[in-house]
Amino acid sequence: MFRKTSNLFVNRMSSVLKVFQIAFQMLYVKVIHMRQENKKHERVALEYMGHSFIKVPRVLYSRVLSLEKEEKMLAKLHLVLFISCNFDDRVVKLGNNQVISYRGEYVGTYRELSRLSGIPFGSISRLLEKLEKRELVEIVRVPGGSVIRVNGYDKFCFVSEKEYKLRDTGKNGRTNEAKLAEDAAARLSEAEAKIGGRSKQYPNKNVN
Repeated sequence: MFRKTSNLFVNRMSSVLKVFQIAFQMLYVKVIHMRQENKKHERVALEYMGHSFIKVPRVLYSRVLSLEKEEKMLAKLHLVLFISCNFDDRVVKLGNNQVISYRGEYVGTYRELSRLSGIPFGSISRLLEKLEKRELVEIVRVPGGSVIRVNGYDKFCFVSEKEYKLRDTGKNGRTNEAKLAEDAAARLSEAEAKIGGRSKQYPNKNVN
């Protein structure tokens, strides 16, 4: 009797173990399939995101999530300016005019800022004045729009000139990035000369 009961118990345990084994194998196959799908999804997501990226202060995201409406709009506008400003020196076409724009400057119109941020057009000027009072931006009026400098952008997003010089610059003492920067500066100087220079563009305000 004991032996019969023991054999029955062993058979039942064996059946249970087989069920667990089959379930584990199915789960393992499902996990492998999911990981393969994840790799495919990762590729799709990376293709969508591309290779470009921008460095943005975390505080802006925190302020965008603020419960205060005014602070939320201020942060949203500041974030749009941070994302939309130039990452290098260039000549920008604004309507029928050409405007010299340095890295960290947004060149455009208040209406465009309203469109980009989703903030009502009538609130843009007031919000920009607040950002200017907080010394977060500087605004210069130009024909056809404005040049808005995002203070701190250059230092926050790019290494300083001193840090640049501390890098290993090779035999000739110049990195490829330095060569590109010098070439860009030369092209900008040539463009300034052609359109009268920055000081002539902004006669009412001294812009460095």
